[in-house]
Amino acid sequence: MNTQIFTLINNFRNPVFDVFSTIISNFFFILALVLIILVWVVRHDKKNRFYIFLGMSMIVLIELILVELFLKIVFYAPRPYSVLPNVHTLGTPLSNGSFPSGHIALMVAILSLVCFYRKKFILPACIFALVLGWSRIYNGVHWPTDILWGILIGLLNATLVIVALELLRKSLDFAKKKAGTLIH
Repeated sequence: MNTQIFTLINNFRNPVFDVFSTIISNFFFILALVLIILVWVVRHDKKNRFYIFLGMSMIVLIELILVELFLKIVFYAPRPYSVLPNVHTLGTPLSNGSFPSGHIALMVAILSLVCFYRKKFILPACIFALVLGWSRIYNGVHWPTDILWGILIGLLNATLVIVALELLRKSLDFAKKKAGTLIH
């Protein structure tokens, strides 16, 4: 089923989709999106900006260690273009394993963190994550299961970071209250 879904998405070629998919999957596009989110948060969410910035930093670190340095090595899986004939690829061929999708794990985690603090971004975030997942298959660099596992890992990463951030917030609030009672 993994191969059939991959083939169905990858074989549907369209010049407009080729351009769109190449742009949306590009690492620098994703980096620019993350920077735009950071700038927006810093300007518009004074209450949560420290936690969102810290959370994004934690997410990137966890994704780098867990996905790129551990999972992709321990559970190495060849990319579709290495296994299947006639795979349409867009972009530079990658040398590391395909499992799981680091792009998806990172973006789902970051978008989940932002959505936790800013609920109005849930629908656009879900749409972006699905389109990014589709583009990774369309570009020939990931299997559908890589995308699904990337989503799950991203959600787990975000959940762990959010729990840690909220514990930190409660600890800091408690410390402020305690310090305030000592001063009076």
